[in-house]
Amino acid sequence: NLVFVNTSKILSHYQNLLLDKERFFKIVLVCHDLYYFRKKYFNQIKVKDKTELKANDEINVLKRVNYIIDYSKIELDYMIKKKIDEKKFLRTFTPTKKFRKININKKQKYDILYISSNWLQNNLNIKDLLKKINYKKTNYKFLIIGDSNLKNLDKKKVKIKKYSSDNLKSSKIGIAIMNNKTGRKTKIFEMLGLGIPTFTNVNLSEFGLRDNKHYKFMDKKLSINKQIRLLLKNFSLRKKLSTNSYNWSKKHTNFENAFKAINKII
Repeated sequence: NLVFVNTSKILSHYQNLLLDKERFFKIVLVCHDLYYFRKKYFNQIKVKDKTELKANDEINVLKRVNYIIDYSKIELDYMIKKKIDEKKFLRTFTPTKKFRKININKKQKYDILYISSNWLQNNLNIKDLLKKINYKKTNYKFLIIGDSNLKNLDKKKVKIKKYSSDNLKSSKIGIAIMNNKTGRKTKIFEMLGLGIPTFTNVNLSEFGLRDNKHYKFMDKKLSINKQIRLLLKNFSLRKKLSTNSYNWSKKHTNFENAFKAINKII
């Protein structure tokens, strides 16, 4: 009765099947990252998309779905401006697993965690971060989690490991410095859900999260290196961020709570 479709672009490609007027099922779009914003990012990094989706075509399929979930405030504002029926929107946050809280201690093996993947934008983000902090001249031990295909890294300073809860929990802080900030922010919510003290340049206040209480927001006036160093040294702040972010996540992004809005339509 319900068909969940991941991204407006996929929905557009299969619209003849999924958006037929005579369909007996309802379509729930997992917004994930509206193409209107993704296209802007493609332009920034000079990537040509071979299957481009025009803004009007995206709006047309958005108007024909039954429900929309997993969107950011900037995407919501954009869709409302484009006259998408507000009754379609289901507030779900970005759902996470039911994690056990990380044990914050001074013996964790790695200093910095970065959750990555083999997607181009993720590789660009981690490369940019390593360059900004000049990682080869630091004493930090980095852990990159995910199927990253980064090459020419100093293997004494940077380890790349498979995704697992144990690996995620082995670092003192998590970093999410992102050039494109319009998507679901999955990696951030996952770190918060584990209670990993998180440092990011993404303002999370729209979700009710507060700087210095649930996470550490990057100050553009200070160097990234200095902010990382201060957070790593401040054990009490890391414990505070860990406890508060875990408790917030348990209440809001744990899948059992995040999906309450969807349960109402099932």
